[in-house]
Amino acid sequence: MAWAADRRERECSLLYRGLVEDLSKKIQEAQNLIVKWNRQGVGGWFQVITYTHKIDQILRELFKAIFQGSYPDYSIVALGGYGRRELNLQSDVDLMFLYTRDHPERDERVFAGIQCLWDLGLQIGHCYRSVEEATAMALEDMTVKTSYIDSRLLGGSLNPFVSFSRAVEREVVSPNREAFLEELYHWTVERHAKFGSTMYLLEPNVKESPGNLRDIHTVMWVAKTFYKVASFKDLKRRGLLTPLEYETLERALDFIWRVRNDVHSMRKRKNDVLSLDIQPEVALHMGFRDTRKLLAVEHFMRDYYSRVRDIRRISRAFILRTMEEVGLRPQISPSTDIELIRDVLERTFPTPALFLQEVHGLQEKGVDLSDIPRGFWVPPLHWRVENFNSPEVREALTQIFSSPKPHQVLRFLHEIGFLERLFPPWERLTGLMQYDLYHRYTVDEHTLMAIQYAEELEEDPNPQHAYLREAFLRHRDKKHLLIMAILFHDIGKGLGGGHALRGARMATNILEEMGFSEEIVDTVQFLVRHHTTMTQMALRRDSTDPRVAMEMADICKDTERLDLLYILTYADLRAVGPDVWTEWKGALVLDLYLKTQEILEKGVTLAPEMDEETFHMIAQELHRHLKGLLSIEEIEEELRQFPDRYLLQVPAEKMANHLLLVKKARRDGIAITHHHNHDAGYTEVSIAKKEQMGDFSKVVGIISSHRLNILSAWVFPRNDNYFLDIIHVNDLHFRPVTDERVWQKIEKEMNLVFKGEMDLDELIKARKGTYVSKREKVVGVKTKITLDNNISDLYSVIEIKAQDKLGLLYLITRTFYVLGVTIHMARISTEGNRAVDAFYVTKKDGSKFSEREFITISRLLKEAIEQEQVPIESSAQLAMHFSESSHAQGP
Repeated sequence: MAWAADRRERECSLLYRGLVEDLSKKIQEAQNLIVKWNRQGVGGWFQVITYTHKIDQILRELFKAIFQGSYPDYSIVALGGYGRRELNLQSDVDLMFLYTRDHPERDERVFAGIQCLWDLGLQIGHCYRSVEEATAMALEDMTVKTSYIDSRLLGGSLNPFVSFSRAVEREVVSPNREAFLEELYHWTVERHAKFGSTMYLLEPNVKESPGNLRDIHTVMWVAKTFYKVASFKDLKRRGLLTPLEYETLERALDFIWRVRNDVHSMRKRKNDVLSLDIQPEVALHMGFRDTRKLLAVEHFMRDYYSRVRDIRRISRAFILRTMEEVGLRPQISPSTDIELIRDVLERTFPTPALFLQEVHGLQEKGVDLSDIPRGFWVPPLHWRVENFNSPEVREALTQIFSSPKPHQVLRFLHEIGFLERLFPPWERLTGLMQYDLYHRYTVDEHTLMAIQYAEELEEDPNPQHAYLREAFLRHRDKKHLLIMAILFHDIGKGLGGGHALRGARMATNILEEMGFSEEIVDTVQFLVRHHTTMTQMALRRDSTDPRVAMEMADICKDTERLDLLYILTYADLRAVGPDVWTEWKGALVLDLYLKTQEILEKGVTLAPEMDEETFHMIAQELHRHLKGLLSIEEIEEELRQFPDRYLLQVPAEKMANHLLLVKKARRDGIAITHHHNHDAGYTEVSIAKKEQMGDFSKVVGIISSHRLNILSAWVFPRNDNYFLDIIHVNDLHFRPVTDERVWQKIEKEMNLVFKGEMDLDELIKARKGTYVSKREKVVGVKTKITLDNNISDLYSVIEIKAQDKLGLLYLITRTFYVLGVTIHMARISTEGNRAVDAFYVTKKDGSKFSEREFITISRLLKEAIEQEQVPIESSAQLAMHFSESSHAQGP
């Protein structure tokens, strides 16, 4: 008997394995077919309906084998996306075993079926519920309720499913339609907020983010609940969607389904995030290719943003129309007047000027135009291009830009498609993304956000924005100029490099055609052309060099342009991403602004020079700070060890601390101190050390190995063979590094490394191995190295743009050290996954590098960065290169 039982068990096991192998093969064939179709451009709707049908067949075959012809007295119900017949490759297959009498959980055949589905690798979600339990849960949970709306019978007995459907309609849907609609509306608002609020996310979720599949599902839940229709085509037949809305929605949905299938096929698991690392490959699979001006991924994402924009616009309009029909009047914001906005959108205006005047009227009444209740509207096509260049349009625009909250009006005009008609280049900016980790929004969204940040300065209570607010209020009568400049500042993007200069020409042409005055055209052209200038000079140049502010003053010519450019710089940087405008960057830009302002107002043009009188004044001030710790003679002797640039740029209070630090270094070989600047968001580290410890790369390596951001660094060699390094750092949250344990560890490591008792390369390698940032894995950055000998009278400036990664700065500075390049000052910045570092350098004899010498340095730096290895060539070998290049150039 035991032998017979074992034999039956072995036979069942073999049958089970055979069934799993057979069905698994069918699932793989189905998935391969969908992947093949997707790459061939087959429609997304056909893909999901086909894949759902094949999964239906597999499940029915499985349960037929398990039940062996005896049908159970409970229903097998498909829920959610499976119920809608919209399965993507890794979608959940949600099943409900619905009963009226016998509980299916006690049926071993059901357990065997679920086990088999798991073994097949399907994403199975299942539950056991009676009709009463299911109905009760639908009353309590929105997610359960919507999954039931999409349910369909897959197999088993018909009776429980019929009872369930009637109960849900009778007890859940019919008595609470209005409450369900209102709850669904608020649920959608909360979901949008949870998944980023904007459609223009860098890495959107193709199911849950605004404008994606869940918005489509919401439309159909309302359609099934209120209108008893099951498809978009039925909504169009009944006039609930316009033909244009229907066609737009169908195309958009088809596109998103294809994208989701491709994401699933690449991830091999349920993951709906269209992340940066897979966007280029998805773009290629979807048929997009690189062009001279845009990458394939940028073309693809622009198309994607256009689709989700359409989905959100139409779905939102449909929901609000339904709410209005049943008597629900959602207040989108306290100042939104649905009737007034709808009246403007539904009227026909003979000219665009009259339409703009009406919109300005709403603006003056305080109507919130940031949300559009009617949603999908196309401007009248009978407006000719010349109608947009009339004096009336020009006057209406000036009034809108000068009034409160112009960003609301511009967002409104953009949403309804009017802005692109008014300024044709804006059509190219719509949904245009830049494939990097720096720009977090599309160009159009970034621009509208920048306008909002600028106008909010008028009532900004933040004390760190005090100078910005004063500049804004000082030129409130020129607000329209500022808004126009921000509106056009990126209009040259999407056409290749040099967008600022190109954008300035385009803005000039647009404004001249519209008949704006020469003053307005010149000012807007200036601001667009130089909208990145202040950022580059503040963040990449030596702010202690008076020539920087003098150059900025020469560019601006007057304080009005300086003020407007300062505001534009702030708004542009802040709108790039949530953490781009930091206290540190704000302090650097403000410093440049104030120095430039002083030059323009007082006519200061010359840098201070060190003479004996100035020297003695500094010594006397230091004597007061040190309070007898050093005599005046000792102080003067110490000061004569420093270069003049140190004496001219470092405040006396800091000098006093530095003198004591050098005194400690004489005793210990190396001395370190730090203090925090909370207003500017950094910690200043000062390090004094002997000449043989002058390898600045070791300091950089130790600090950066603790994952701290090095922002700026100055290296001051003294005449007595000591060095003083001053470094500004902050943490990954752009705050001062206040954890004293970190500094204790850094000080200990510096002592060990400089005394030869610790291998720094091994330390960095070990810490690098524990952390590989996302920036290191996606969106590659080509290394670019440039030389500028005109920025400074004393130094060559080498700028390096490269892929950001842990240890990069150490690699660069170590290479400089090996090559005999002396670093005097460094300005470090990171733009997403791109490091942009500027180094003020000289040869060991203090002279600048020639172009020929730079070729050798650049080659070896690139090799070091790309191979992540310091070059073998020594400073002696490099000196030979320099000698050869010098002979080649002649005397």
